[in-house]
Amino acid sequence: MIVIDPMVGYPALPVLRSRGIPFVTSERDPSHGGADPLVTADDETGTLLVLDHLAQDGRTVGLLCIPPMNAFAIDTLAAYDRWCLERARPPRHRQSRQAHR
Repeated sequence: MIVIDPMVGYPALPVLRSRGIPFVTSERDPSHGGADPLVTADDETGTLLVLDHLAQDGRTVGLLCIPPMNAFAIDTLAAYDRWCLERARPPRHRQSRQAHR
């Protein structure tokens, strides 16, 4: 089974684990210790590269994201906050009210 981008509290993963059903996730399970097999991109490094590119000309860079309900959103928000802190920039981020429509 392939599980795409599990969210916090995703109910299927505990069931798969308890039944011994093999699975792989496309991102880490943010509710679990990270022992599951996964295939993922380096979201943190990608975020930092994009932020550096956007800020090249001294522009203010903001972040609009979904609430931190999956590993991608959690890692992207953390990378953005750290990037702002390391560059003495005020973080400017907003979370959308809904993850999707």
